[in-house]
Amino acid sequence: MKILTFLSIMMLSLITHAQTINVIVSGSPGGSFFKRSMMYIEGLKNLGFEVNKIKAEQNTKASVIFSNIQEPTVMVWMDQLASMLDVVADADNFIALEYTSPLYLCSITGKESGTVGAPKVYVMQPVLAMGDFVIVPYKNTGATLNAAIAKEVDFAYLSQSQANKLKDAGYSCREVDGISQHAIVIGKNVDLETMRSAIVKIQKQAEFVEWHENSKFKTDFSMEKNDQLNMVTQSQDSWKSAAAQ
Repeated sequence: MKILTFLSIMMLSLITHAQTINVIVSGSPGGSFFKRSMMYIEGLKNLGFEVNKIKAEQNTKASVIFSNIQEPTVMVWMDQLASMLDVVADADNFIALEYTSPLYLCSITGKESGTVGAPKVYVMQPVLAMGDFVIVPYKNTGATLNAAIAKEVDFAYLSQSQANKLKDAGYSCREVDGISQHAIVIGKNVDLETMRSAIVKIQKQAEFVEWHENSKFKTDFSMEKNDQLNMVTQSQDSWKSAAAQ
């Protein structure tokens, strides 16, 4: 085992030496996509990569760039985007799971049942199983959050980052069982195993660990790659099915 570990480290060192890789950066500064991308860029540079940053701004544009690019490239992604975009994790591009984030049901009016504002592409069954609810679909998480703040609905079904805004405003939120979002890293035209070694090493660095802990994201570095991929692809199928309804 020690010999294999040594050889793996040596291989990573040799391959990463002066290798150029693209990192697609989407989202705005302060957002999780942007934050994750920039930490990976810094980590890859520290491991000896020459990094070319590609600004995409929106996930839609990032998916187009990733689909068409021909050079070695990595990109942070979320499995929930399978409900809206064509880029999904599979055996040919999956590098690593980064973290798992629960979804939340937040009480707005204090009622025991009633209307639930939710992004129209969210998986609804886990929320419907929690009580006597009627779903009111909204365009996206931002519109759902605004509806909750305006008290247009009795409950809001949101991602962790948006639910935290309601928590900070004094509303109570509880985790929704049976559905999660998974933050992942995917790649194209790269050696997936070598890149996984680099990405996981970066994920274990102090800055990443501190950010995950402060954000209350769930990480599990003990999972094997195939187990991670199976969990992500099953989750993607749930998000796809919800969008198709």
